[in-house]
Amino acid sequence: MSDYTPTKLEVRSQYANDSFGPDEYLANVAEFDRWLEAHNAEVVEATEERIIKLLEERYAENVDHCEWGTHLFLDNAIALIKGEK
Repeated sequence: MSDYTPTKLEVRSQYANDSFGPDEYLANVAEFDRWLEAHNAEVVEATEERIIKLLEERYAENVDHCEWGTHLFLDNAIALIKGEK
């Protein structure tokens, strides 16, 4: 088995497959693009959740040892990622 990873355009072309005609091909390309956009949004959301979790854990671990500025930074970073600022 190869370690080769196909590009987005290669996967899109394979998914769309123009053997059904131009209208079907264009519909399949649009469908793939919608799927990819939704998938990317899920990845972004999961990444943001993980970053927030790590920052909150770091905050909790060091709540008694951090300077005021560090707490302010962590509070602001978490709020920015959550879209609250």
